[in-house]
Amino acid sequence: MNSIEEIYDHLMTSLQESILESFSEITRNSDRVKFVTDLLRQKELLPTSSDKILKSKSLNECRQLKNDGNRAFIKKDDKKALVLYTKSIAAAPIPTDSPNNEANDALGIAFANRSAVLFSMRNYEKCLQDISQALKYNYPDKFLFKIYERQGRCFQNLGKRKEAVESINNALKSLSSAELTQEKRKRLERELQILLNCFQGSRMSTNPVKEPQIITMSCNQNDALPGASDCVEVKYFPGMGRGLSAARDIQPGEVLIVEKPYASHLFLKKFDTHCYNCLQRSEAMLPCFYCSNVMFCSEECRTASWNKNHFIDCGLLPTLEKLDITIGSFVALRIVIMVCKTRDMKELLASLKIEENLGKRNETQLFSSDYYHVYWLEGHAQDRSNIDVFRRSFQSAYILHCLETMSDFFSGIDVNEYKYEVGGLLLQHRQNLPCTLHQVSEMMDITSRWEDVGIGSALCSVASLMNHSCDQNAICTSHMGDTLVVRAITPIAAGQQIFDTYGSHYSMHMKAQRQLNLRSQYYFSCQCVPCSENWPPLGLLGIRSQATFICNKCKEVLPAHAWKRTIKCGNCKKWHNIVETRTKIEKSSTEFYRYILQIERREDGTNWHELAQKLIQHLMIFHENVKKPWSDYIDCQEAIAECFRMTGNCYKSGSPSED
Repeated sequence: MNSIEEIYDHLMTSLQESILESFSEITRNSDRVKFVTDLLRQKELLPTSSDKILKSKSLNECRQLKNDGNRAFIKKDDKKALVLYTKSIAAAPIPTDSPNNEANDALGIAFANRSAVLFSMRNYEKCLQDISQALKYNYPDKFLFKIYERQGRCFQNLGKRKEAVESINNALKSLSSAELTQEKRKRLERELQILLNCFQGSRMSTNPVKEPQIITMSCNQNDALPGASDCVEVKYFPGMGRGLSAARDIQPGEVLIVEKPYASHLFLKKFDTHCYNCLQRSEAMLPCFYCSNVMFCSEECRTASWNKNHFIDCGLLPTLEKLDITIGSFVALRIVIMVCKTRDMKELLASLKIEENLGKRNETQLFSSDYYHVYWLEGHAQDRSNIDVFRRSFQSAYILHCLETMSDFFSGIDVNEYKYEVGGLLLQHRQNLPCTLHQVSEMMDITSRWEDVGIGSALCSVASLMNHSCDQNAICTSHMGDTLVVRAITPIAAGQQIFDTYGSHYSMHMKAQRQLNLRSQYYFSCQCVPCSENWPPLGLLGIRSQATFICNKCKEVLPAHAWKRTIKCGNCKKWHNIVETRTKIEKSSTEFYRYILQIERREDGTNWHELAQKLIQHLMIFHENVKKPWSDYIDCQEAIAECFRMTGNCYKSGSPSED
């Protein structure tokens, strides 16, 4: 099977201009998808059920991956062994009721092997989880003494004496089932008894398990904006549409939004290391019961994913992976599965009021967290070229046909009546998701260098209301998988708009490049302050550019008199002691460079929230006294942002085995 882009290129080589002209006259998304589907059928380019790619459980693959993991473990490459054992778990057949099924113990053995590497990595909590799974899935009786001993040692390291003693007693009892020589059994009995006496007689130290920190709002929950603080409100801004603004003065560091996405999707290359449901990294992943494509961080996520979407996409993923569809297509598909399989189609379509709003968007519509708002997120359909809409219609039509012929999606849905309406929903999201998706990321050390690495994409409907500025005043970070946290990184006055950046920041790119990027993807010409005043990027400002002082009362630029000690503001007439201001900045900057070294060292136990607050104090001196752009101001903002990123998804790999 070719990729979806290769199929599209093949279609376009024989497409007549008159076809595109006819397509341009269509206004409804569902009709666009039908038009392209008919065209693909005519060209014999639609996939058939025989094109479906399966990635089922495989005993041979499970054993091969387990053996590869054993070799890595023997070589003390724990991280590589962990990845291989996890893949072995994913491939292992689920045990059946048949007593003669040779695959019945494969999953239990795979879990037990991974528990060994987790114990070696001192991840005792996850090791215990895998031991429980091994016991649940038919781990052979003849080896039980091994995992009971490992279980006891885990409890010992966690300071749980009672549980440790019970586990070693279980290990002693299990020796009767072990296939050992009499001499070896006696030796193991002595060793386990010594260990038991040690557990019973010694005082165990408690090693508390580090729980992930849950980020909370800086003030009360907003009743009108689910997931947002009550210091945030929705307003209409001429030329920009809806946006978020400050309902009161906001200070740097305040948490403005904590939002669980409406839908998210993991990058394919992260399927082995991150949860398919919540996108959290886990070293003790659980497999899907039916496929070997994806894994989950917990029983809860496995169940939630199945009930929400995986009961449909479970058998589709290998085919979609081979087609190499975009992450936007994956998120669009997930949204459509979620909404169409939980609501009556007739009621759903009526609630969207597609016909009434065709060709326009109601900017004054109050925000809601339901699907209506998600459907009507800005997609710039009226701004897109005909060929762009045609390409997205093609993608939607192809995915729709896969849904129809390779899954049970239309079970319970009248395919004749609603097939192309479903395609229309796909197309709607293929247009609005490129403008609204947020990247889900993870801070990760790669060869002694920390990077913000993408792991997936998420649609966060509240955060998507933030408009763009090339000088953002808020930053988005990912926490506990796909949860999005938005914090202020500069003071935001009451009534001022809260800005994100859509990937174009003045410190990194020239104005012409920023404008080009924003027009090509988001269809607007940016009129923010850096664009209006043509601020230069950091490279042109210089490492130590000269500060331009401002009045700390009215914020007007002060006259430049290098030889004067005091200067009067030409606007509000307030006098300023410039020497004192310079001294204050220099003294604070000395501390700032110490904080920068702290960030660069990334030492375990660093209190990133506390460090961010110290940097914010330094930033406030700049904010009160210096006009942007200034290189030191940019450096301080970025340092604060880095601290906030380190409080979120963060993984210290330290190994080339990690992808």
